[in-house]
Parts: sequence; structure tokens; C-alpha cells
Amino acid sequence: MLFSAVKFGIMKLFHFHHFFYSGIQRFSPNTEVVIAEGGTIRLGRHVRAHRRSKLLAMDGGTLEIGSNTALGNGVSVNCMESIVIGEGVQIGQVEAQAETFIDRHELRGMMEEWGMKWYFFPITESSRVDSSVELISWVLMALAALTLFVVAMNYVLISISTLVSRSKTIAMLKVGGARRSDIFRIFCSETAVLTLASVVVAAFLLWALQDQVREITGTPMAELFALKRIWVPLIVILAAFALAALVPARIFTSIPVTLAFRGATDNRRRWKQVLLVVEIVSCTFTLTLLLLAVLQFDKLRNGDFGFVHDRIVYTRLKTPLPGMAPICDAVAALPEVEAAGASEDVPIWGYSGQPCYDEKSKELLFSCRYTLCNEAYMPAMGMQIAAGRNFVPQSNPFEVIVNETYVRLRGWTPREAVGRQIIDEDSADARLYTIVGVVKDFRTVIATGQVDPIVIHPLNYYTSFPRYTPEIKLRWYLMIRLREMSPEALATVQRKIEEYPSDNNHVLTVYDDLLGDTLSEIRSFRNIVFTVSGITLLIALMGLVGYLGDEMRRRSKEIALRKVNGASTADVLRLLSRDVLWIAVPSVIVGAAISRWGADLLVSNFVERVALRWWLFALCGSVVLLIVCAVQLVRTWRIANANPIDMIKTE
Repeated sequence: MLFSAVKFGIMKLFHFHHFFYSGIQRFSPNTEVVIAEGGTIRLGRHVRAHRRSKLLAMDGGTLEIGSNTALGNGVSVNCMESIVIGEGVQIGQVEAQAETFIDRHELRGMMEEWGMKWYFFPITESSRVDSSVELISWVLMALAALTLFVVAMNYVLISISTLVSRSKTIAMLKVGGARRSDIFRIFCSETAVLTLASVVVAAFLLWALQDQVREITGTPMAELFALKRIWVPLIVILAAFALAALVPARIFTSIPVTLAFRGATDNRRRWKQVLLVVEIVSCTFTLTLLLLAVLQFDKLRNGDFGFVHDRIVYTRLKTPLPGMAPICDAVAALPEVEAAGASEDVPIWGYSGQPCYDEKSKELLFSCRYTLCNEAYMPAMGMQIAAGRNFVPQSNPFEVIVNETYVRLRGWTPREAVGRQIIDEDSADARLYTIVGVVKDFRTVIATGQVDPIVIHPLNYYTSFPRYTPEIKLRWYLMIRLREMSPEALATVQRKIEEYPSDNNHVLTVYDDLLGDTLSEIRSFRNIVFTVSGITLLIALMGLVGYLGDEMRRRSKEIALRKVNGASTADVLRLLSRDVLWIAVPSVIVGAAISRWGADLLVSNFVERVALRWWLFALCGSVVLLIVCAVQLVRTWRIANANPIDMIKTE
């Protein structure tokens, strides 16, 4: 109860007009309550939530839970419109009450007529995190860790570069009685103040740019910084402080007093060279990932889908089965329309699952997808028949078409599959379906280019069930390929379909817009990689500028003496450039090698992968080298042209 009081009090501060509760609440510490994008949550008295439960209200939705209601372990309630849960409800005991529910609502007869069954299993067994999503998470965490490390090392580099100027100050402190621990605390305190100031500035920037952050990450700010995840930024802050404070403090406390008074000339070039190597390797790695993320996104967006998705619009209708064919024929007859077909689902969106069993042993072989369509659907979508035939206007409801992946998993060839009978349940009286055709593979998951095994039934599939009547209204999609995507063509099609009665609103949707939405996760990944790569590049350049500036200060007397002895500006530039390039070239090669390994991991879970050509890595390495050379040239040009007399005086 104490946890709930604290948590709800904080939530009330952040969501004053969108979070309401009364009385004592008992929420387990690892429950999650999320309010985003204008959502509202109202809780009655004595609401209980057990472990791993979640309440989510977003997109202006309102979630109301009555008093004395309990959420069982792992129960998730997601609201995007309006959900009202009454008083005294026990959510999570569905399995125990399922039979009573079926009898109370007289569903048993319908289930028997339609051949429906029910059973329960853990959601984790059917909704595991996709391997590609897991891989992307690891890549992003690696990039974040790399950026944090580069930032900390830059701070270390800048701190070390001040060794000469601060050595006498440290010596005076030691002569005055300061111990090594005192010097250590001074530097740790400086870093703590800078870290705190950085956190405040970062928090302000996140608040001011929260819309941009959501566009980049695809996640609301409330989700990124939920109470249960607050430990993540805390660990990041502590890690950055540890890296940035401990190393410089250790170096400064070890300076002998006598050396400090003579002027610590910094014999620690190795430190700075190592840091420079890390930054150049990081630049090459992140730039390569950036390029690959962009190319992979373009590959998924414009690659081979297995069907033609341009100039496609669709709308959802709800009509009896006999009314579908007249609508398809009428729309297909329009001069603006190239083809039109009907389907229960939109490609890459909405496919349901179906088991595949061995016809003899009734053993479960694998899980596949299934959908329904008419004979005009596949030609309209540009899908190709690999063997057999397409459906016909009066197809047998027990006919099916499968894809090449299904055939391959069964150990058949497309020609061998045609004419075979398959089942979709393990009962003794399982219905037999005859394969009449094999369609070439098309994507079922756009984010990875994945192709699942799929079974396609004709639209009159429902007529085989005893409960079916011609008056039953079915939900289906009208897929339309236009000859030209124009407002006039859309308006003409819109007027035509509105001539036919339907329980849906006939709104036309451009299919390419849907593809853009389904690519949002990959787009977010690309945006994050782009942003992190840009930040890492900027930070690395700052480190490079700091390194070269320190080198100029350290070698100013040497450069002055060389110029006095006749060295030209070009000679000085070549000298300094050579020292940097001796570090930069091997670092770029190492970065390219690491990038090759990271690229393999990045594209390994994509079915359609961008080709990892050698020139991609060579291009990124060359760009990094050009950047290093440009920064080095700009940084050294002034000192190479400076008056050597002035340099010796200042020295």
C-alpha cells in the first residue's frame, strides 16, 4: 500500500487531469501504469493489481475500473478508446469461468456447428519477442554504450590535456598539506558538478524536444522514462561519472611535486593516442552502421514483396457473401481501375494463425498463416501461381492454395503439392482440404522481409459450415489496383462503392501508406542509428580537435625551432599530418573490420538483406579519414603560419 501511495502521488503530479483514484489501492511493485497522449485512467476504491500486470491508456482513451476489482498476475489492459470495467470483477480467472461463460451466453451450440474449440496457454508461448527486435535492441544498446564511452573518454582527454597548466596548482596544494585523497576528491567534485549540470541541461532538452524524441524513437516520453525504468538513466549517469572522474583524478594525484614545479611536460601521449584510436574506430563503426541502416530500410521498403504494391487502394466492407462479387465486378469495370479483388485480410497486416498437422499421425508439424480471397484477388495484387491454378468463381469451399514456403516445409515440390489433401485440426473427423494451386512466396512480415507458410481458402469457405446462411454479413477488404494514382480516380472509386450498402464507412486507404506505418519500427531504428551516429561523430570530432590542440601546445617550441631553421608551412603541415595519419589509418582499418562483424549481426535476421560490398566499408573509412584530415588541416594551419618568435616567447 505504501508503494501504491507514493507511485500514485507521483503520477497525479505528472498527469493531474488524466489520472484519478480514490481510497486505498494495492498495486504490486512490479506493476505498470502508463498514461500517454491524452489518455485517462480512473480507479475506484480498493483496486488490486498483482505481479506483472499493466494498465495503459493512450490516444485519448479512457480506462475506468470499478471498486473492489482485482487484476491477476500478468493481466494487461490496453485502452485506446474507452474501456469500463465494473465493480467486483476478478480479471485473470477466465479459464476457470470459461465453461460458465459459454453456457450463460448460449455459445456451445454455435461452437459445435462451426467446429470451434477453445483452450488456454501462456501468452509468452505465442508472443515471444521477435529475434529481429531483440537484435535491434542489442545493436541500439551497443551504440548507446559506445557513445557513452566516447563521451567519457573525451572528457578524460580534455582533462589530461590540462595537465601542464594545472600541475603547479596541484603542487601548491600538496605543499600546503593536501593529501592524495584530497586531490582526488577535488577532481571528483568537479566532475560531479559538471555531471549534475549536464543532467539538468539534458532533462530540459528532452522536455523541449519531446515531440522530436518521439518521432525518432517511436515511443512516448512517458514510456521511455516510466518509473520502472528509472534505474536505466541512473546507471548511465553513474557510469559516465565513474569513467570521467576516476581516470583523470588518478593521473593528477600521481604527479610528483618536483616535476610539477619544473612544469609537467606531459609524457602521457600514449593515453591520448589510445583515446584517439577509440574515437576514430567509433566514427568508422557508427558511420558504417548508419549507411547500412539506411540501405536496409530502403531494401525493405522497395524490395521484392512477392506482389505489386504500388497504385493499390483498399476499403473494408461488411456485406453478405452473395453481395461481394457484384461490388468487385462493378469496381473492376471502372475505366480508372485496372483490377479489383476481395480478401479477408490485407497483405502483411492481419493474418491469423493456423496449425498444420500431419494427415495420418495428427502430429503438429508447424504453425502457419491463413486467409480467404476470391479469384480476382491474386491477379489484382500481382501474385504469381507457381503450380496448379487459381480459384474460380464457384470454387469448392474445400479447395485451398498454399505458398512455396508451406510446400517446402512439407517436403514437397510445387507440382507434388497440387492435388494433396491437408487438415487444420487433429481430431479424427478433421476436414480435408485439397490443394489446387501453389502461389509464389510473398512477404507476411515486412519489418524483416519474412515469409511464413500460408494457406488460402476461397471466400465461399464459410458456406461449408452448417450454421452459415446467405444473410450473414462478413467483413472483408476490397483491394483495388488503379491505372493511375490520382484524386480523380480515388473519387470515382469512392462514389462507386458507396452505391452498395455496407455497415462500414467505405473510406479508401492507400496501401503504400499502410506499408509506411508497418515500417515505423525499422524507421525508428534507422532514425535512432542516424541520431546516435551523428552524435558520436560530433563527439569524436571534438575529441580530435582537443587532441590536436594539445599536440600544438606541446610541440609549439619544436615547430618554432623548425621554422627558424628553414621549415616551410607545408613542411610543418606534413609533419603534423603524418603523426595523425599514422594513428588514423590503422584505426580506420580496425573500425572497418569491426563494422564488418557488426554488419553481419545487423542484417542476419532480415530475409531480404542489403549486400555487404567491400566498397561500403571502404567508403565509410575514406569519409572518416577525410574528416580527420580536414579537422587536422584546419587546426594546424594557424600554428603552421604563426610567427616563430611569438611562439618561442609564449613558450
